[in-house]
Amino acid sequence: MVCGKLVAASFNADCVDAKGYVHWDRIKPAHYCGAPYQNAFVAAYEAMSVDTPYNGPERDAFEAHRLSMFEDI
Repeated sequence: MVCGKLVAASFNADCVDAKGYVHWDRIKPAHYCGAPYQNAFVAAYEAMSVDTPYNGPERDAFEAHRLSMFEDI
């Protein structure tokens, strides 16, 4: 999560495809864990999957939206 106003950004051209999607395996970002964890970082490009305990209409709507974001890939 980023809190604040983004005023500038830069990237290497080989880290983004022609449609503007980021190649996460090339940039391999890391996230700072926060003060309680002192100097710890976590790899932000590794995926973790957990089951969703709720299967109601909100989940179905989210899944439809999630899939629609990647229609053109």
